[in-house]
Amino acid sequence: MEWRIQVDNHSSVIDIFEDHAPITVGAISRLLPLKIDLHYAKIAGQEVYGMIPLILPLENKKIVGNFESGTVAYYPDMQMFCLFHGKVQPEDAFASVIGKLRPDPILFEILESVKFRSSVNLFLSDSDVFCPCYEKKFQLLGSNWDHFWEKPINEIAELTKRTGQSMPSGPIILSWGSVISLRGFLWKIYQLFSKKGYFDEESFLAISEHAQEVLDGWYGLKETANAIKIFSESICSGKQRLTDLEEMILFAGRLNMWIDSMIPWEEVNEVFVNKYQ
Repeated sequence: MEWRIQVDNHSSVIDIFEDHAPITVGAISRLLPLKIDLHYAKIAGQEVYGMIPLILPLENKKIVGNFESGTVAYYPDMQMFCLFHGKVQPEDAFASVIGKLRPDPILFEILESVKFRSSVNLFLSDSDVFCPCYEKKFQLLGSNWDHFWEKPINEIAELTKRTGQSMPSGPIILSWGSVISLRGFLWKIYQLFSKKGYFDEESFLAISEHAQEVLDGWYGLKETANAIKIFSESICSGKQRLTDLEEMILFAGRLNMWIDSMIPWEEVNEVFVNKYQ
């Protein structure tokens, strides 16, 4: 099986290892074509990734630190479609290997350039047709959030306009950390509930309420905090708890990706290198 990708109008091919991860490959295939905004890895090394709207189990797990250049994988903990295009740092994280990029120096140069760029989109398809792309909807939140997977709501962009001693970098970087922490807590809660049927409502509510207070009170993200409240109320009602937890995880992940795209990570790194080395 082959999937085709297009980045910066350059097309290339992924050879898919259907036998290695049939559940993962099948689930992604059913959503194609997809548009995935790319982000450069913060820890793993020469890797780019983008979030896809699927929560799937780890399948035939492999250690990320052992991946060869060209490996294509799905990282369940953060719902990431990952492309490894060079050296990988030693890392004990696990992912599901789903394929390998065909040798393509131009593509690998483009992927490396994501380190210095934002708003780079990858189009993924099982044919030469890349549009129209699947668009995730968050049904609980109503029509105001219909296009959140494709573009951030206005209040997120407003983070750049806040003033003060550590503004606007403070709210942007701190909100990134707050949301990635929320995302991690939700993932752990989801794993306990999906695997063991255990749901600690008191701890869940404490995490959710803290997230709402921080998003609204610290960063002025009132609509986003209210969305977290809507998810939490539905989850605690118990009517479709597992599905609602999945939706809340995807929402938090998408929010994290939008904030991530606002941070000039290489410039931040340069400041730290100049100060501490």
